[in-house]
This record gives sequence, structure tokens and C-alpha cells, in this order.
Amino acid sequence: MPRRFVFGAFAAIQFLPPLADEARMIARAAMPGGAPRWRQALAGFNPALGIILLSGAIRRAGTAALAMEMRGLTAAAATSDWRVPRPEGRDLAFAVVAIALLPAIRLLA
Repeated sequence: MPRRFVFGAFAAIQFLPPLADEARMIARAAMPGGAPRWRQALAGFNPALGIILLSGAIRRAGTAALAMEMRGLTAAAATSDWRVPRPEGRDLAFAVVAIALLPAIRLLA
């Protein structure tokens, strides 16, 4: 699957729990606790609730789009492959120097 689609799907999945919490909070604020049960059931179909949730989703989508762009998920970005670095001579030299300096560091501490 294309990586842009997968990251978009993951972002959408992350939006669902806060969206449900926000809908629950708005519905509770709009409906008093003593309302009849049938009115509480129909409170979820309020068009004003949809507009409020849509505006919050648009705000979050802008933030997610910016984050995806900063991670390099634009159309022009080249894909990078995972590469395990190979040890080189300078890595061995660093390890030898670090091990040699270890007793001196212990004396200072």
C-alpha cells in the first residue's frame, strides 16, 4: 500500500477516540440530565453537534497534515530505506580510546 495512504489511515484512527469524547461531552452539555430518555437518544442526531465536531476535526487535520509534511510524506519526497550501519575503523578507534579512558573517568568521579 502507498505510504501516504497508510499514514493517513493511522492519523484518522488516532482522531476517532478524541472525536467520540468530544461528541459525548458536547451532547452532555447540551442535554440536561432530567430530559426524557427518547430526547437523550435523539441528542446524537443534532446537526449543530455535527458542525461543531467538523470544525474540531478540520483543526486537527491541519495539524496532522503539517506533521506528515514535516516527516517527509509529500509527493516529491524520496523514500528512504532502512540501512544497518556497518562498523568502520573509526568506530573501533573510538571504542579503544573510550575503554582506555574509562579508569581515568572513574578516578575523577
